[in-house]
Amino acid sequence: MLNDKEIRLYLDRINYSGRITTDSVTLTTLYQAHIRHIPFENLDIKLGIPIYLSIPALFKKVILAKRGNFCDG
Repeated sequence: MLNDKEIRLYLDRINYSGRITTDSVTLTTLYQAHIRHIPFENLDIKLGIPIYLSIPALFKKVILAKRGNFCDG
């Protein structure tokens, strides 16, 4: 689970400054911001770098290092 600081970093990464609620409009807006600002990349896969799926590892790569997400399938 992310703490408040990590959530703020994620929201900054996806350039989202709206309100945080669980209604469908907010969730759709968050989803759209995510796919616009966090691209797909497969650099680690092509370079043979191991993929770690823990929340801390993904947070470090995608949010702190400002890298892209990946698809394994």
